[in-house]
Amino acid sequence: MSKSEKAPITDAVEQVVRSVLVPTLKERGFRKQRHHWWGDTDATHRAVTVQSSQYNSVANGRFTIEIGVSYPCVGEDRPNKPGALYCRHRERIGFLLQEPHDLWWSYEDARDPVERLKNEDSLREVWSTAGLPFLDRVEDPTEYMEYLLREPAAGPPGIEAIELAQGLGSQAYLDRAIDGYLTDLRSDHHVHTYQNPFSVGDLAVYYAELLPHLHAAGRSLTGDDLERAHEAVTETVKALEAGHQHYRYRHHNRAGLLNELGDLLGIETRPALLTASD
Repeated sequence: MSKSEKAPITDAVEQVVRSVLVPTLKERGFRKQRHHWWGDTDATHRAVTVQSSQYNSVANGRFTIEIGVSYPCVGEDRPNKPGALYCRHRERIGFLLQEPHDLWWSYEDARDPVERLKNEDSLREVWSTAGLPFLDRVEDPTEYMEYLLREPAAGPPGIEAIELAQGLGSQAYLDRAIDGYLTDLRSDHHVHTYQNPFSVGDLAVYYAELLPHLHAAGRSLTGDDLERAHEAVTETVKALEAGHQHYRYRHHNRAGLLNELGDLLGIETRPALLTASD
């Protein structure tokens, strides 16, 4: 294959994208740069990226689609680079389905016309039923807020949902987002034991990241949430003092957040953090 020729996998992905995505994105006035498309309004920046696997070979490989959105109308930065990666909010297309999963379109042999047609039909179905409706829906930040709070596929609300609620100026949205965030932190998948300092450190930071938003909402940690945060910070200090290397590097830049939470809970964190930075 000469340098001027496209690899079969590259040609196959470009062909299916041209056939399925491009017409609908052109209709919406999106611009293109390489494998990124984006569209701007005064209120919203939306982007679509075709993400190919880094392990693709000449004729074998796979790709997926990411959709991103940012809302300058509520104070979020408008990306200065194309692509979903630079948006404040991102969703991979497979997680928009009724049964969310990490969906990729694969080619065993990208030169095979039957395989190309199969992937084109599959992408067309997913794009028309999940990807495109979502892209249209998130033009309105209120609609995306509803998605984050109501759709199981979106997962539990994160800090981004809380910040969006603040940007929208809605106390109701803010309370729902905070409640969802706290409910998730109470769940069993947040393991926080001394034997697992990586997890306990994460949990402490999750509570610390929530603090300024709680204050803005006129709320505070209470009851089980306060007790859980206290335990997480206490175990974090133990982990730091025990010299867990991975933990040190993971959380060194979050020292300010941990100190703020420690101050609130009456736990001295600074000596342990200084030890971790040595």
